[in-house]
Amino acid sequence: MIPVACLPPEILGQVFVWLAASKTSRTGNKYAWLRTTRVCRHWREVALATSALWRTIVVGRSKDGDVASDSEDEEDSDYSESNKKVDDYLNLSRLQAFIMRSREASLDVVATCTGAKSLPALALIFPELRRANSFEFSFAGHTVHQLDPVMKLLPASSPTLRRLTILDDSYESPTNQGLSLSPFLAMCTPSSRLQKLSVTCCRVDWSGKFPKSLTELHISYKDCRLESPLKMVVAVVSALPALRSLELLDVFEPLPMAPSFPSHTVTVPLPHLERLALAGHSLSCVHFLNHLIFPESTSVSLSFLSGHPTDDAVLSSLLASMQHKVFAPHAGNRPSRAQKIVVVPACLDIFTDAVSDSAQPRLQIRSKILLDWGTVCAQLPLRSVTALSIGHYMGRWGCSWKDFLDTIPAVETLAMHAEYSRVGTLLNFLAQPPKPLPAQKKPDQYPLPKLKLIEIQEFRKAQFGEDILTPLAVLLEMRKRAGVPIHQLVMEDCGEISQKELNTLQKYAQVLLTNKC
Repeated sequence: MIPVACLPPEILGQVFVWLAASKTSRTGNKYAWLRTTRVCRHWREVALATSALWRTIVVGRSKDGDVASDSEDEEDSDYSESNKKVDDYLNLSRLQAFIMRSREASLDVVATCTGAKSLPALALIFPELRRANSFEFSFAGHTVHQLDPVMKLLPASSPTLRRLTILDDSYESPTNQGLSLSPFLAMCTPSSRLQKLSVTCCRVDWSGKFPKSLTELHISYKDCRLESPLKMVVAVVSALPALRSLELLDVFEPLPMAPSFPSHTVTVPLPHLERLALAGHSLSCVHFLNHLIFPESTSVSLSFLSGHPTDDAVLSSLLASMQHKVFAPHAGNRPSRAQKIVVVPACLDIFTDAVSDSAQPRLQIRSKILLDWGTVCAQLPLRSVTALSIGHYMGRWGCSWKDFLDTIPAVETLAMHAEYSRVGTLLNFLAQPPKPLPAQKKPDQYPLPKLKLIEIQEFRKAQFGEDILTPLAVLLEMRKRAGVPIHQLVMEDCGEISQKELNTLQKYAQVLLTNKC
């Protein structure tokens, strides 16, 4: 006998479950595993008896285009990869089959409402949410009024629900009459074990109760004019001490412009917080930040989409709050030390030794409003930074190189992307001898006096039309003569460098070419 035919039914059923979790056909259809139910009578019997095999239910199209109602499992049709897909809103028998075969197994449900044709399928699956493990529901803003009949079919409780996602994916700007989160939260009883709640463009009643078991809370209003009073948001977050990830995007109502922040008496300890992301009005974001107490290992992202961060008084107040919350010592420990800065368009990432995940910055500042990064960095404790990375095109810079580099004198490694349009300008500045002449000044008065390694990425003469090799050679020569040499130059994925140009650079530093150089 074939060895697989000797497997006990429970082992074969588990193999099918693993197959369903990983198998994707060449057309990207994740329901290709249904072919296993037509291999032989024994396999079909085992598959139908394995409830966990039918626990993932898609009502409508998921994000990757899968449909839960292909025709490969129809009793009267053979599987064919080229079979035309059937709209599962109309294939209610398929949905009923999945529900029946899953028995009482916990469900992972992905449902999409695109109009009236969706309602019969939603009416079937909503009552089954009583045993859901995860539920993702997306809808178009214009369909909200059609959902009233099926919303009444939501179960009174869903004790096994772990992940809840509600999303308006219509890319419209709904008004305050949009879908409310309250009926979905009502499924979460006081003893609920809901861990992740993600909401996009859906009305949130901040006066309601959120499950204390939440470890991830992600809410985005995305320009949909649903901003909420900051005080109410603070009250909700203060009752969620288990949070590990908190993301609030365009959630806060704008605060009036003032030279200082409103006073606050409520502090919110979040001892387990690993990631914090706030976006919206600059004053509102930082005022909310002032309420929080979190570990020094928390990664903080602030995106200023509106507000007045260019005003000197406001900017000083913003930076003072960020420095106090992000870089101040925690519980008697030494303050976290900034180690690396990454500058990309309208964004500053600061990495510290306190964040164990090197891919996560300790503080990320993004701003749609042009900021003077020199002023920003001057008010943050960055003198310990040893690595600086300058990303792609930096059209919105807003400060002089001298003002910026003076705030990070300990930098030893400099990485630059050649798409940055002013690489040559920066190289010329780094090559400038101090005035008066070098012989009359100390080497540490050069810009970045401790700089030892420069990395240039993806430079193409024909593409960018800028000669950076000449100022680069001048930089290496001038600094070597002044006693502040660059020890190593790394050219990564940089084409069109002639042997003569390479020889010139090698006179003053060790040159390492990598990838396509």
